[in-house]
Amino acid sequence: MRQAVMVSPGKIEFRDAPVPQVREDQVLVKLFRIGICGSDIHVYHGKHPYTSYPVVQCHEVAGEIVEKGARVRGLSVCDRVTIQLHLVCGKCFPCTHGQYHICNNLKVMGFQTTGTASEFFAVEAEKVLKLPGGTPFDYGAMVEPLAVGVHALGRGGSVKGKKVLVLGAGPIGNLAAQAARGMGAAAVAITDISEFRLGIAASCGIENRLNASAADVGAYIPSVFGERAIVDMGLVQDRELRLIGTLMYQEKDFRVAIELIEKGRVTLAPLITDHFAFLDYEKAYQHIEAHRDNSMKVMMDIQE
Repeated sequence: MRQAVMVSPGKIEFRDAPVPQVREDQVLVKLFRIGICGSDIHVYHGKHPYTSYPVVQCHEVAGEIVEKGARVRGLSVCDRVTIQLHLVCGKCFPCTHGQYHICNNLKVMGFQTTGTASEFFAVEAEKVLKLPGGTPFDYGAMVEPLAVGVHALGRGGSVKGKKVLVLGAGPIGNLAAQAARGMGAAAVAITDISEFRLGIAASCGIENRLNASAADVGAYIPSVFGERAIVDMGLVQDRELRLIGTLMYQEKDFRVAIELIEKGRVTLAPLITDHFAFLDYEKAYQHIEAHRDNSMKVMMDIQE
């Protein structure tokens, strides 16, 4: 099979590699689509702090099961699937307290270990999530970034009935805003300094949009939400409140993302601005570099 290896920043080589042998707890996925993530671009430029070279990239993925191990249940050959990309120890405090996505020994496929930039990929069945029948591979490859938005929203509790402001209308910001709407937020607004990205947000049905380089966000919020957001510093002090971070996702976030897609609560097609053949992988990065202002989600077509 063909496998793309980033041997150094900005340089990708294609190598012949054996199709992986499937263990009894694994499935073999024939990959059809992979998406290029902003973190992948950092790797391309040699600026990702946790990645060394050579590395097989990619973690936004959709494919089809072509073989499964003897112990695999609940998945079948020909199922369309996506994949969670965590490798965790299962023994540290986060892992044993329901927070495996922040494992003390976390590795992520495509960064610290082999990613999915190949024609076939063998993976433990427990990391595989089935896509509803007929889900386009493009959409399957967007489950992962959508799950990032779902998880971030969940860090603040349920968004149902709440007013949500998203700063930044790139792929993750756009998907976070759409997820908020799809999960029942009362109002959603998004800001950016790019008219192109705000136009994509409009195409995705995000009604409240602001170019932050042309107008004051603070003045805009009351006109959209009906009130100014106020931080009660006394409450912050009295309750010892903390700034909440967010990292990646858990399986439950993938399942919510899949449901949002299946029920048509998110609009994904406008986000996909470009497709490249697998062998043009390096050209895809060059295109992103040359068209920073009008590229959103770039897809690699692994199979013809």
